[in-house]
Amino acid sequence: MSNLAECISNMENRLCEIHSTLDRLSSGSPQLPNKCYETWKRRAELHRELCETKQLLKIRQEVWDVAKSLSNEEELASPLEGPGGSTSGISGDSILFGRFQLQFATARHLALSAYVTTCWSVYDCISNVCGRLIGHENIGSNLLATANPKLVEHFIRENKEKYKQHGFSLWPVLASAYAWPIRLSYAIRNWIMHEGLYADGTPLFKGNTLLDSFEISTGAMKKLKDICSEDNIDQSQCCYAGDPDHPWYDKQLLTILKKCNEETDEALCCLLTWGVTSFVEQVKMFAKRDGRNTVSP
Repeated sequence: MSNLAECISNMENRLCEIHSTLDRLSSGSPQLPNKCYETWKRRAELHRELCETKQLLKIRQEVWDVAKSLSNEEELASPLEGPGGSTSGISGDSILFGRFQLQFATARHLALSAYVTTCWSVYDCISNVCGRLIGHENIGSNLLATANPKLVEHFIRENKEKYKQHGFSLWPVLASAYAWPIRLSYAIRNWIMHEGLYADGTPLFKGNTLLDSFEISTGAMKKLKDICSEDNIDQSQCCYAGDPDHPWYDKQLLTILKKCNEETDEALCCLLTWGVTSFVEQVKMFAKRDGRNTVSP
């Protein structure tokens, strides 16, 4: 499985290196017009966004650990000792969350909200970098935040106007192998962030007690599947489609999110590596006339 942090760091370094090369080549008397170098340097500056994104990964891991701790049966099996020796960790369906005693459903919602928000902030940042490097000119040169490429909308969802896809001929490959886990993860993210516990009367979880843990409801499974189907995405569009317990596994939302986001990490590692490598090779090839000793194909 891919290491997203390592991939981001490596691609950040490659963009930094090519940016330095571009500075050096354009500072002399290049044969290529300045507009070429201005365009390349503007896109190579996306290394800054990758640097900022790396900082989110540690947060993502920490909030994931918090969410996992809430499903740890050993920790939840007996009350936690509070100040003065009192047991204030679990009382009925309450749990010690930081310095506060909260209902389990409250702690679960806080942890999941933090996790899915951070996770998709990472995915949005990487998708923006990739889309601007490998997408159409009107995307690569449009610096407005409203034009930022999105993973589901521009790389996964089948757009009726295919010329608007930012991944060029990559779409059939990316969608066939990763559409289900990416779209399902995004659907869960939207449910938690926009709907809360219920969506049109359907509960996300089987229940809100400690015993229910993170088990999703039968209705939620059907609704999430229907949401994906609206984008013509089904559970077969996944590298793990042949697994006997796919796509709901043990019905625990943490298990489902772990599977989906591991696959999304993998897809984005491939997309980012391909996007940055393609951009770097483009510069090396076209700028070869201005730096035969410093730029090689």
